Amino acid sequence: MSAAATMPSVRGRLTLNAPLAPLVWFKSGGNAEWLFEPKDEEDLVSFLCELEPEMPVMALGLGSNLIV
Repeated sequence: MSAAATMPSVRGRLTLNAPLAPLVWFKSGGNAEWLFEPKDEEDLVSFLCELEPEMPVMALGLGSNLIV
């Protein structure tokens, strides 16, 4: 089974190997294994509730205090 098949369904955007450079202030960095951009609060809550418990999660915010 592929990794995408095990991810919860979303209404927002879920991207595999998403480049993070465009999202952070310094415009540098690598890729996120998965990047989830929820459509709204309900989408975020649903995604987090359905996500496998062992999947690490990190909130990025606006990326101004983050070096990737």
